[in-house]
Amino acid sequence: MIDIHNHILVDIDDGPKTIEKSIALLKQAKDEGVTSIVATPHHLHPRYDNTFQQVLVKLAELRTHPEVQALDIKLFPGQEIRITDSILQGLDNGSIQGINRSKYLLIEFPTGEVPHYTKQLFLKYNREATYQSLHILKEIEVSPKIQKYYMNLLQMGH
Repeated sequence: MIDIHNHILVDIDDGPKTIEKSIALLKQAKDEGVTSIVATPHHLHPRYDNTFQQVLVKLAELRTHPEVQALDIKLFPGQEIRITDSILQGLDNGSIQGINRSKYLLIEFPTGEVPHYTKQLFLKYNREATYQSLHILKEIEVSPKIQKYYMNLLQMGH
């Protein structure tokens, strides 16, 4: 089983504050059958801004710990990207990258809201060959507005 949304990195955003707590979370994940985890700290969030490069540094620190290595869980870099009008700039400058450098972006909406620029943003980075990203929309079930927006996107063929 693969966990694609996890705040497992030590002392970064709202994740564990110590290596011991991170190891405890990894052990729990392993006990539940998880074999791979994507570390997805918040990025472009009002309280947290973790570039992909920062994620790589923290992930390398975690991977080198002997107890983490003994668990034999594959750890991959990612980001939980708050939708803002600066996503394209982040993709251009490398501060935003997809899960394990893929084209898959984990997108977070502000609580219960769909910003007015969302449709144009999605259309632009779906049309331009530079980006060609696929969005994984996080927790759309918590907001009727986001659900409605998502259904409209699907009906339009996006």
